[in-house]
Amino acid sequence: MRTTLPLLALLAAHAPLVGCEEPQAEICEDILSTPAFLELGTGNESFEPLLEGEALELHFGGQGAQHVYLSLYAEGLNPGHSPLFSRPEDTLDLDISVWQDGAEIGGLRADWITMAGDSTGAELVGAEIVLWPDWGLLDEDPIVEIRATLVDACGTEITLTQDQTLG
Repeated sequence: MRTTLPLLALLAAHAPLVGCEEPQAEICEDILSTPAFLELGTGNESFEPLLEGEALELHFGGQGAQHVYLSLYAEGLNPGHSPLFSRPEDTLDLDISVWQDGAEIGGLRADWITMAGDSTGAELVGAEIVLWPDWGLLDEDPIVEIRATLVDACGTEITLTQDQTLG
């Protein structure tokens, strides 16, 4: 199931082309033809869409930290190029946070990432989201809010907010 973003988010996602230089400007213009879209999934080896009502599996690391593996599928943004072969301005910024009862309980923030694919469909697979130690398992199958934001080199910003059960 793909979640439709609010119209405002779609309009804001394609507003800025400021700062794009050739060949980046050409890439940015091509992206405008693809509506912005972001989907939350799971999987640490391949993107697996979350089915309605499906719980995210809670993992325990070797040192006991709780975490979940999230994957993202996006359309309408520049997925970037490997930072090994290009400048940082050819990459994405990522912010994923997990919230419960109004408090942030975990997250991942990264600059200079890339996604596999192109503007018509790109994936980020197996992002390990650590839940902070003081969170603890308060409820059986707790419901959390996951917020994800991607910003590409063209200034396109796609945001997703989704309630999700941890199991």
